[in-house]
Amino acid sequence: MTTPLDLDAIEARANATPESPWTVELDVFDRDTTLEVSVGNKYVDFICRLPTVFKNDLSGEAATNAKASNEWKVGEFIAHAREDVPALCAEVRRLTAENDELMNEAKRLTELLWENDDP
Repeated sequence: MTTPLDLDAIEARANATPESPWTVELDVFDRDTTLEVSVGNKYVDFICRLPTVFKNDLSGEAATNAKASNEWKVGEFIAHAREDVPALCAEVRRLTAENDELMNEAKRLTELLWENDDP
């Protein structure tokens, strides 16, 4: 059996982070190419070092290759989490409420069917 989601705790963790928009950026520092997360124009944190050295060129084919990497995809996932997590929590709550309503209606109709069943 799976543990029920604690949507309040999940949403609280998301809401404790800075507001969106979050972005992923490439940066070359001391011949290392890194992937960083920023909120607005403020640097937040280093995500990882990319395997390719760009030699101070963040455009063209080098940037295209970096943006196709798994590291970039992880960075994009992190950057979108601030918006995605609250949206997903809201959708889970909406679907749970809808499911509860449907289950109550199914129960009511089943009881009505049994009441009207002639032996």
